Amino acid sequence: MSISTQLTPDRKRIQISFPYDPALVEKVKSIPGAKWDRDCRVWTISTRYRKHLDELTAAGHQSSGEFITALGKRANEIKEACPQLNVKIDLLATGCVIHVSGRVHMRPIKIAIPAARWIEGTGYRIEVSTMDRVDKLIAALRDIQAMHEESVELMNTITEENRIQREKEAAEKAAADAAAGRGRMGVLVRSAPAIGTVMRHGGDIIRITGHGRQFYLGDDDASMGWGPGCEGEAACYAYYERASEDEAAALEAGETKVAEERRIADARKQAIATLAASTDMPDLGAEPDGEIIWEDNAHRATGYRTWIVRTPDGWLWHLTYDGSDGATWGTFNCGENTVGRRVRETSDLVAAIRGNA
Repeated sequence: MSISTQLTPDRKRIQISFPYDPALVEKVKSIPGAKWDRDCRVWTISTRYRKHLDELTAAGHQSSGEFITALGKRANEIKEACPQLNVKIDLLATGCVIHVSGRVHMRPIKIAIPAARWIEGTGYRIEVSTMDRVDKLIAALRDIQAMHEESVELMNTITEENRIQREKEAAEKAAADAAAGRGRMGVLVRSAPAIGTVMRHGGDIIRITGHGRQFYLGDDDASMGWGPGCEGEAACYAYYERASEDEAAALEAGETKVAEERRIADARKQAIATLAASTDMPDLGAEPDGEIIWEDNAHRATGYRTWIVRTPDGWLWHLTYDGSDGATWGTFNCGENTVGRRVRETSDLVAAIRGNA
């Protein structure tokens, strides 16, 4: 226990102060003439009994100066016992106060030093006046450090196990995605395929399963595969998976139908162009009689109409009536405002114009 002493102003008595210790109090009280000074909160004894005070020191009670000097030599040892904590040492006249704070578990301090006082938001406040208590504090700090290192090692192990597990799950998901043909593609929001749409993507037939969050394309995105003029456009990712066999079959059937319709339309267009390019324009004075096998009335309201007539004598006539504003009106080879051109009928031409090619 650290004991601080000084003479009273009249130099007749010695003031004795020390952290409260019931055993030491009894020893001081046993000194003849010892008195408790309530105002100064110290014990006083007559200077003639100094030898009794020396006997206390000789029994192992250090003077405050000796203790502080010894503590100073161990300051680094205290601070280095647990680098994870903040340790501050305040030297006092009767010893010192050590403040310990940090974010690790500090219960060992309270177990080793029951007098340690916890201050919320600050940490432990530990009054130290003996080397025995210093030793206990250092041991407690080392226990805290050991527990912290064990905790860190455990967390590192858990983190590594979690990393391995995440990598395993990611690999399994990647394999499952590959097996299911899952993926994503960037699309502009204004032309994003609806969820459930079955379509071709690359060489696969896919079904759209969802859309990611919306974002806006910047100036550099045109060079990153989004195409020219995309700056400022709203975009998102469309997520997909491989379509089922039935969905793929339905898409292919639809594609076949569209291709056939396009082929028929192209054949009809070519056949009509063949008739329209004919220079065989005999003067009939009226429309030829026969079967109308094709006609276009899209602009009839404006006075313009085209149609094809198949006559009994084996001709295909391409007729154009143009009575629209700005046209040259008059009587032409097939009547009023009507021009006719003809070619010899063939089964292929008839079939193409009828849409049966």
